[in-house]
Amino acid sequence: MGKYRILTIERQYASSGLAVGEAVAKRLQIPCYGREILEMTAKRMNVQPENIEHMEETAHKSLLYDLALLAQSGLTGNGLQADRQVFLEESNIIKELAMTQKCVIVGRCAGGILRERKDCLRVFIYADLKNRIETATKKYGVSQQTVLNVLKQHDKRRSSFYKNNTEYIWQDWTGYHLCLNSGMLGIEKCVDLIVNIMEKE
Repeated sequence: MGKYRILTIERQYASSGLAVGEAVAKRLQIPCYGREILEMTAKRMNVQPENIEHMEETAHKSLLYDLALLAQSGLTGNGLQADRQVFLEESNIIKELAMTQKCVIVGRCAGGILRERKDCLRVFIYADLKNRIETATKKYGVSQQTVLNVLKQHDKRRSSFYKNNTEYIWQDWTGYHLCLNSGMLGIEKCVDLIVNIMEKE
């Protein structure tokens, strides 16, 4: 590999960003982390992954809400809101992975967390609405009646999660080295472009 050891991918829902990340990792023979980071976090904090996932989905709302989540999840209060505790632990895991190995990280605000690292290639994957609708309905089983709302809700949640936990804007493409339209290019072409950059000295 060249100057970039780490690849981070942020992606619109149903844009095949995870598939791109997994294919790049397979091509480069390095690990790919996504939900695995959530599971590592849950194990370290001795809670169920579903509890952490729920906190991420609801994002930061209020102190009273956080205290209720703390009580329900089994996390112990230490002056930080529940979602902040979770994100701090996820951040620590992402930084440890970046320090110890070459890898691909999909989501989890990794691009923002590792923004200062010169060996981290930050990529945003998006697609046109027609392509995303097709992916959501055929691959994820979302109904035609609800698909537009599902796309909007997932993107809004990802945007809020990124903004709440980093100082950066998720949809600000100036924060990425590379933005790829997977609907137009296709997964393989996206993979080719990323791998070429990763391998370039």
